[in-house]
Amino acid sequence: MKDKQFWIIGAAITVAFLIFWMLGHPGFNSERIVMFVAIVGMAGTLIYYIRIAKRGESFFLRTIPGLKAVEEAVGRSTEMGKPVLYVPGIMDMDQVETVAGVIVLGHVARMTARYETSLNVPVSRSIVMKAGRESVRESYTLEGRPDLFHEDIVHYLTDDQFAYAAGVNGIMNREKPAACLYMGKFYAESLILAETGNSIGAIQIAGTASQAQIPFFVTACDYTLIGEEFFAASAYLSQKPELLGGVKGQDILKAFITGIVIFSTVLFNGNIIEYRNLPEWVVLEQAHDKKAEILNKESWNMTEPYDRYMGINNKSIINDSVKVISEYSGLQWEDLELNEKENFAKNISDDLYWKQLPFPLKQDLVDIEYSLNHLNQNQATELDLISESEQNEQLIEWGRHERVLPNIKHFLTVQ
Repeated sequence: MKDKQFWIIGAAITVAFLIFWMLGHPGFNSERIVMFVAIVGMAGTLIYYIRIAKRGESFFLRTIPGLKAVEEAVGRSTEMGKPVLYVPGIMDMDQVETVAGVIVLGHVARMTARYETSLNVPVSRSIVMKAGRESVRESYTLEGRPDLFHEDIVHYLTDDQFAYAAGVNGIMNREKPAACLYMGKFYAESLILAETGNSIGAIQIAGTASQAQIPFFVTACDYTLIGEEFFAASAYLSQKPELLGGVKGQDILKAFITGIVIFSTVLFNGNIIEYRNLPEWVVLEQAHDKKAEILNKESWNMTEPYDRYMGINNKSIINDSVKVISEYSGLQWEDLELNEKENFAKNISDDLYWKQLPFPLKQDLVDIEYSLNHLNQNQATELDLISESEQNEQLIEWGRHERVLPNIKHFLTVQ
């Protein structure tokens, strides 16, 4: 309750909304009340912690090892007399990861200006080059070393993905930077860059929200900022109260939402509330199934016979409407028994039925057909004494034996 002004304003807004609600809330969509409360709660939490940070009050922020290592990496480069290589990704400024990378570049540039360390920033987009130059220029000016800035610090290589990767690799092999920082949007070139940096013994720190590239950076780099850690980097590095307060507020909201998800999972999956027995749920489920049944019938009737056959036998995807509705209703066509699939195919076309059979089954059917057409009296009598399944096995055995013998005789005769 230290921030009395915040709580007074919050209480006043709450009372005003309650009065508005009791008066019939004209113009307010009551179905959106949960969304409204959630938005107000999130905004209030962020504002509260930002105000706390601006007043200079201390609060706990989880540590991010990769950010602590940035200054260590710049210091290592200074001690070794080698440059810092900073790669802001390969995308343009319309990507939020590129924007975050340029912001972090400003903080890194302040460190290199403070320690008088060489900085090299190759880029693959002209707009990123201009934004990067302005960010670095401002950082050097704020540190009181505008004389150390020159525009070639941030320089353009090429727009082509792998040509850019090859160019950066060349810079690594020639200049042997002591620290390589990869902060931005990356694709297939991520592992190429990280492996080259690893081969020259550089300390490597990566930051990206590209899910497919995170495993490569984690494997090949010393530190990796994963997802939201990358976007929070500017707050941690700048130590600006409004940014730190925002990060703290987001952490509180994420913890709260995670708690709700876990509680709800335990509540329902643990059968603490058996929602399936509630009358409202039963009515909803029945309406859902009825709608799905009607839509399935309509879409199935409009589907060509061949597409039906192919869809049921998993040979191809039947038209999208049937596929979507089948999933919507919980129907699984692939769960049909083999004999059901075969009967369906037979009713459409014997030729289609034959084509969808695997070779061993075709061979068995040919043997059965051959035996039935060449039965002698003794074999017919023997079949009458055994079950239907055993009859098929016996017919297959006779057919295979009798069909092979003529082939062997023909082969010996020809030889």
